[in-house]
Amino acid sequence: MLYGYMAYFDAQEKLLEALKALKKAGYRHLEAITPTPLEGLEAVYGHDERIPWMAFFLGVLGAGLGLFLQVYTTLDYPHNAGGKPLLGWPAFIPVTFEITILTITVGIFLYLLYLNGLPLAAHPAVLAPRYREALVPGGRALLTGILKDRAPLVREAMAGAGFRPLEEAAEGEWVLLAYGR
Repeated sequence: MLYGYMAYFDAQEKLLEALKALKKAGYRHLEAITPTPLEGLEAVYGHDERIPWMAFFLGVLGAGLGLFLQVYTTLDYPHNAGGKPLLGWPAFIPVTFEITILTITVGIFLYLLYLNGLPLAAHPAVLAPRYREALVPGGRALLTGILKDRAPLVREAMAGAGFRPLEEAAEGEWVLLAYGR
């Protein structure tokens, strides 16, 4: 099954310009595959506000779990150590901190894997004939998952941004288009 449209760019500015044009046309599921990080790509995509809130939730969960485990253990197996109080909270701080950091780290790692759709055995972009050529330093590629019935709108947006079609392939309800300048 084909994934969507693919455009090849020789300059970072052209890629960002095309992404802005497609974003302005109303497309939300855009993906850029480049050999190097791009300045300004996050500004085009927008910020994902879910990640900081998930980290906060995981931190609260980790702190609560760390405190619960220590209080439960202390109350279930009381131990008088040198006349110290049974629930001496200063002794709980290091373990609670460690459990909090561990929960945030592992949780955010797994959450980012989920958000990015990983692990992905093979990205559909590798089906494009010039995929490897586009990922050499200096090459740029633009992907967007569009169904065949939306093809005329994407062609119009890409033509309006000054790009010409290089190749086209269709399979089922998906179309793969490659554009260049």
